[in-house]
Amino acid sequence: MTESEFETQWLKAIETFGVQQNEWVKLMYCKRKLWAKTFLRNTFFGGLRSTQQSESINSFLNRFLHRRLNLYEFMNHIDKAMSRLRNNEMKDDFDTINEHPVLVTHLLQLEKHAAEVYTHNTFAWVRDEIKSEAKLSILNCVDDMDSVTYTFKKFSVGDKTWNVRYTPSTNIFKCSCKMFNTTGIPCSHAFSVMKAMNQHHIPETLILQRWTKNAKDVSELDSSSTVTAPDVMQLARYGALSSKCSKMSYFASMSTEGYKAANVAIDNLTIQMKGLLPSSSTLRHENVRQSEMESSVQVKDPVVAATKGSIKHQKKSSGKARKCGNCGQPGHTKKTCHVHVQNNISAKASNGPTTMGSTLQPTAYADLVQSSDSEYIVDSDGRCQPFAFHNSNVPTGNLSNQSPDNVFSMTSST
Repeated sequence: MTESEFETQWLKAIETFGVQQNEWVKLMYCKRKLWAKTFLRNTFFGGLRSTQQSESINSFLNRFLHRRLNLYEFMNHIDKAMSRLRNNEMKDDFDTINEHPVLVTHLLQLEKHAAEVYTHNTFAWVRDEIKSEAKLSILNCVDDMDSVTYTFKKFSVGDKTWNVRYTPSTNIFKCSCKMFNTTGIPCSHAFSVMKAMNQHHIPETLILQRWTKNAKDVSELDSSSTVTAPDVMQLARYGALSSKCSKMSYFASMSTEGYKAANVAIDNLTIQMKGLLPSSSTLRHENVRQSEMESSVQVKDPVVAATKGSIKHQKKSSGKARKCGNCGQPGHTKKTCHVHVQNNISAKASNGPTTMGSTLQPTAYADLVQSSDSEYIVDSDGRCQPFAFHNSNVPTGNLSNQSPDNVFSMTSST
């Protein structure tokens, strides 16, 4: 869909649904260049949709992470996730180098070259475009002084056409579908021009390095490029060199001789590479390293955040002391209150309760009072009062002869 077609379809849609004055519709129309596919075709997205990248990485990390992890566990799980990603990448690299896809299209020479250049996943994408080329037919061909313009349409399907301008001197293809500008993959219209020009290899101008098997090789990076920022170029070179040094370190660590030779070579190369830098760059590099070391020393534990709710010791200190629900005195509960115990004993004594077929003897009453750890006793009026045992007043002899009233008629402390 062209921009003019988009405008026509937009006006038709808002008239059909009667939303000409809707504020949201007006706002979306003003932002059409940020979301409409028609206006985004000339922008490179690498085949990604708006949220595809974040959703895929979130889905992957959710297998390893959850919200109850502490910082130490979180870092361990992140390391496991990164190890899984690196392992998958190494497996894909191994399959790309050692496996060769079966050629199935009608353009065998172009398909074979694509299989040699692109990775497996990208090759499947390119092969779909080669297959789609069989559906196209050439409507017109205009040969100018320095370029040739081809017009295509699908065979016996619709009236939509595409124009491809090919410049032989520079080997540049420009298609009206702008698929290469958006995804970096040659479109079926470009393959149709290659077939018409009897080409057996995909031109270098239609091969994006990021989709090739040599995507990690940055040996040909141009430091004088004005497109990429110098800091980005430096990081790219650093990553490429780190990858190669990692392989070298692996093989050098296999033997003592290799380890010693690698140490000497690294020391010599370090001195040599350091000499290539200007004095100002060297000083700036040392300052950066020093600042990083100083900042790393200052790292401390994070401040503990205050939790919700009142402080625990404040909760303990607040409120009134717990009292008995029966007599109202503090220090015991209703279940251990002597008023409650005496009432139960009196009721059982008057009713003649039995335990396992035997009559409950008064001795149990005295034993209950003498074994109690409470500091209260029931007075003659039925009130709970503090007491102290006096040996002279405690019934002696055979307590089984004493009645419950005699057992509890001990002197209360005043």
